[in-house]
Amino acid sequence: MTTSAIIVSFRTGQALLQRCLETVRAQCDEIILIDNGNPDAVREWLDQQEDVQVIRPNGNVGFALACNMGAKVATSEFLLFLNPDAELEPDCVVRLAALAGRAGEPSLIGAKVIDPDVREQRGSRRDTLTLLSFFTGINRHTDPPPAEPAQVEAVSGSAMLMSAESFRAVDGFDTRYFLHVEDLDICRRVRAAGGQVWHHPRAVVRHQGGSSDAAGWVVAHHKRMSFKTYMLTYYPRVGRLLWPAMSLALRARSRGSRK
Repeated sequence: MTTSAIIVSFRTGQALLQRCLETVRAQCDEIILIDNGNPDAVREWLDQQEDVQVIRPNGNVGFALACNMGAKVATSEFLLFLNPDAELEPDCVVRLAALAGRAGEPSLIGAKVIDPDVREQRGSRRDTLTLLSFFTGINRHTDPPPAEPAQVEAVSGSAMLMSAESFRAVDGFDTRYFLHVEDLDICRRVRAAGGQVWHHPRAVVRHQGGSSDAAGWVVAHHKRMSFKTYMLTYYPRVGRLLWPAMSLALRARSRGSRK
């Protein structure tokens, strides 16, 4: 089994990138990094990494499109989509790939994503995003953790693995999502195609989170637009009616997270 790591970087610090790449080198056969925009010093450092294939689009093309660009040139059987501020714990990739090989096509496998303080991050296990769960919550990180791999409805895009065949079967990420929600969307499409989404509790990824120095209001804007795209895609009529209330809720959540 071979695995290509696909990493999208936008204004990520060199120290975080270096730690990420060190753990990826030990577990993946190919590293593809899409440089959506980094300081000159980081760009120069990346160019010195001979085992990293760097792709530089014409500006910041967003997460979903960048991932698709990486997947297009990847040569491995499996594709690992990994955030640039994440570090793989030992045997993470082999466990993800082994499960993907058993799960059939299409399938998507999410790692157990933990904070630096070792607590499971809230996006690691999720329910499907619906009109109701938007308000009641989709994250299941406070539920009792499974001892063995378990089917779930959605996982975090910060660390997910698919076979290249599965990725092509669902046409990759939907590029209408610039940032956020693209992971929830592809999980939903995998399941709609008769496939499975899994959470692997022993494939662990340590995720720093919030490492990009992009302005908070810019991130919040893209997040709202992604939620709107999702709701109008899957619930076009009711979603349009409820969107004003949803937008206000997202603004309130964004303000609360900055306190």
